[in-house]
Amino acid sequence: MHEQLSSHELINLAQGITMKKIKRWTASIVTSFDNVIKQVENHEAVVTSSIKELQEAAARAKVKLGRLKRDLDHMESKVSQLKSDSSLWQDRAVKLKDSDKAKAIECLRRRKRIDEEIKRLETEIPKHSSLMSRFESDVSKLETRIEELKRKKRTFSCRESRAKALSVAHSDPLEADEDLEDIFERWEIKLTEAEIGSSLPADTLEDEFLKKEEEEALEAELDSLS
Repeated sequence: MHEQLSSHELINLAQGITMKKIKRWTASIVTSFDNVIKQVENHEAVVTSSIKELQEAAARAKVKLGRLKRDLDHMESKVSQLKSDSSLWQDRAVKLKDSDKAKAIECLRRRKRIDEEIKRLETEIPKHSSLMSRFESDVSKLETRIEELKRKKRTFSCRESRAKALSVAHSDPLEADEDLEDIFERWEIKLTEAEIGSSLPADTLEDEFLKKEEEEALEAELDSLS
């Protein structure tokens, strides 16, 4: 005989079975939802959103590229200024070497620190310039890609519009004509109802006189015939 399960064990077993069913049901719902999304996906909207993201990335890259260019200009300008300062301290040292040896040595010490800074910057400038060139190339490629996607989007949008127009043009003309005839018929009924509703009540006395006068005129014309 099988060992009898306790109430607690039965509850756990039932919960386990229920969770499995829920997971299978959830997975089925997600799969169906994904299929629906793929069917109703607005391709133009997706492409537009992607292009917008690329444009934002390109804009951020341009800002960073501008900063790199300003940094490079600043470093090159600083090197030029430091070289001028180095020459100045060199000249001062020469002028003071006979009259004030201590000051002349201090001038040379300052020139040396400046030369070390020049050397450091001249080492950094090529690296910075190389980085800027690569960054500039990447930005250019990104902009080219954006323009390419824009052209593709316009092309595919035109093709989609043409396909829709052709689909309408190639639809069954008889069916479309029947639909139009039904519309005209309902329109005519509506107009007729409106005309009947707005018409004045008939004047029977006026109609009686008109009919009698017409008969008398016709009889007189008949008598005049020879």
